[in-house]
Amino acid sequence: PERGKQAPVMMKSTTSFQAAFDYEDEADCARKTRALLVLSPLTTALFANSPIRLGQDTGLVSSRAIAWTETDPDRTGFPPAILQGYSHERWVDYLLDAPMMFVQGDRGWEAAQGMPFREYMEKGHRGRFPSWSDWELHQTAVFPEVRVKHFIELRGADACPLPLALAGIAMWTGVLYDRSALDEALELSDAFAKLSTAQVRHTEAATNGLDGQLDNQPIRRWAEALYNIGEAGLERYQPKSSSLLLPLKKMLQQKTSHAQYHRQSFRDAVSVADYLNAIAYSSA
Repeated sequence: PERGKQAPVMMKSTTSFQAAFDYEDEADCARKTRALLVLSPLTTALFANSPIRLGQDTGLVSSRAIAWTETDPDRTGFPPAILQGYSHERWVDYLLDAPMMFVQGDRGWEAAQGMPFREYMEKGHRGRFPSWSDWELHQTAVFPEVRVKHFIELRGADACPLPLALAGIAMWTGVLYDRSALDEALELSDAFAKLSTAQVRHTEAATNGLDGQLDNQPIRRWAEALYNIGEAGLERYQPKSSSLLLPLKKMLQQKTSHAQYHRQSFRDAVSVADYLNAIAYSSA
């Protein structure tokens, strides 16, 4: 909590679905990472599903996403160097300068007290210098909206009913694994990046979701454009998987969202049990 007042909330009462995508080489990684990172507010808006917390309507569509905005800014959000253009070198520099969470030594796990990994390499800690396993651990201790390891992690979605989560993974598969679709998504991301700052785009998506506005433009229209790119790309790349998109397609056609369904279920419920039964494993 010293690094962000909602850090305990993030750790103890949020959950998401995440997906990992392959890349061929550094150039392919750069293209995919940019599309995923710049357009991640659309992922947040499409799969927002946490309007209720502690028995109260938060007024947000994704209280999870807002909690992340008040959790350790040194290891979350949208790394500026990556937004400007990804390279493996820039990503490694970001990791080297990120504060460590833990150091493992003779005394077991110890708090790193904000020491960057670069300093650990140069000066050590209590006479110990990092091993390769320390570096691998450190890679899992940063939490930007998109994270790169031996694959690229999509991290911006709330936990959703399985059919809707699978639809999101299928949509991004179509975007990332079809070359024409990825080209179109990068054009979309270039235009989307002109709408205010990354943090403002993220906050608006987390607050109002698909009903949000950025520079008087509906987020829903941008999300529909992304979906259309993904649907066309999946038809070309893996047409047998296109049926996975149906829950997301239905939601967009009906101009609704799962956060709206979740909120209405809360308002209509006569008891906690009634509310939980309404939202459990729903495919709405």
